[in-house]
Amino acid sequence: MDVGLALGIASLIATAIIGGASFYLTYKTSTAALQKSLQLSSKMKIAEFRMKWIDEFRLDLAQLMKVNTEIIVIRRRESSLKKNGKSVGQETVEQKRSLNAEAVMLRGRLLLRLKPESTDPEEAELEKLLKDAMENDPDQADKQRKRIHALARILLKREWDRVKSEIEPTN
Repeated sequence: MDVGLALGIASLIATAIIGGASFYLTYKTSTAALQKSLQLSSKMKIAEFRMKWIDEFRLDLAQLMKVNTEIIVIRRRESSLKKNGKSVGQETVEQKRSLNAEAVMLRGRLLLRLKPESTDPEEAELEKLLKDAMENDPDQADKQRKRIHALARILLKREWDRVKSEIEPTN
């Protein structure tokens, strides 16, 4: 066999082996990169849903606090009028009825976002407070509103920390 032909065949075989190895490594690398990209994309989507949950919970809670404060103001005004022997006007009654309906709807939206029968003590207490109707006593209702606010802050902070930990890069 001619030396030139043998070198040509050896060169061809070496090129084929190098090409095959290069293809295999490129395939493995791109597959791993694609898989990592899909995992990151999935984590980002979940984080996006959690952030939306946090934002909507925060907005509904703020609206509920506003409505409850308005109800407390009306109840204090009613109490003052009754002490002075005056009656509450129909407009006030309608306003209070409308605010109560809005409060019920907002409490329902908030409760639907909580885990049912949570074992977390803050979340369980928040659920109980949201389920209970607003106290008729304005001072008690104000204390209840402040406690709901404090518990919600704990829950929102915990959820935000969870979002951050899920999207932090992992090695």
